[in-house]
Amino acid sequence: MTAATNKPISAAKPPAEDPFCYGWRIVRRDIGDGYFDEELVPLRLIDLLHPEEGDQVLCNYDHQRRVRYLADVFLARTAELRRLRGGA
Repeated sequence: MTAATNKPISAAKPPAEDPFCYGWRIVRRDIGDGYFDEELVPLRLIDLLHPEEGDQVLCNYDHQRRVRYLADVFLARTAELRRLRGGA
C-alpha cells in the first residue's frame, strides 16, 4: 500500500518554474499625468479561491477531469431527490 504524503502548498506565490501556471491578472498602475501602465501578474493558489473580476484562470486536462468527476458525483448523489420531486 502506498502512503500518501501531504506536502504544504504555498498560497503566497506560484511555483518559480512556471509563475503563470494558475493564470494571470491585469493590474493597472498609475504612472502619473493621467497615464497608466498595465502589468500581467501571476495568480497565486489563494487567488483561485477568491478570484477577482477579469482574472484569467487556466484549465488543464487534470482540472477538467476533476470538474467532470465532481459533477458526476453531485448528480448521482442528488438523483433520488430529483426523482422524488418529479424532475428529470
